[in-house]
Amino acid sequence: MPSHAVTRLSKRARLQAFPHDYPDARVFVLDENHRSTATIVTLANTIAAPLASRPASCTSNPQGPSARLYCADDDIDEARFVADEITRLLIVSDIARPGQVGVLFRTNAQARRSGTCWRISA
Repeated sequence: MPSHAVTRLSKRARLQAFPHDYPDARVFVLDENHRSTATIVTLANTIAAPLASRPASCTSNPQGPSARLYCADDDIDEARFVADEITRLLIVSDIARPGQVGVLFRTNAQARRSGTCWRISA
């Protein structure tokens, strides 16, 4: 097992044991998302539903546009699609700046690879 997996498991175990280890402590669940649209929060809750220990998030923000699913051939195709989609949204004035777009990744490696591609294409 990679060392980062052991570290992640031990951190998770400590968090899960916290209420038992400190029974007089109060746990405050930070479940309200103040930045994302309701569409993104709903999508994140759906993706995370199998994680039984994770409470669902909520937001009072508006629904926002629908999420889109794209099946890329590889990581370069995926990064190119996202860059092209952000460009399209800027052109049709659906967004004023690229920072108004959110991208969900399964892993940190995907985010690093895409970020590198986006910087090269910019």
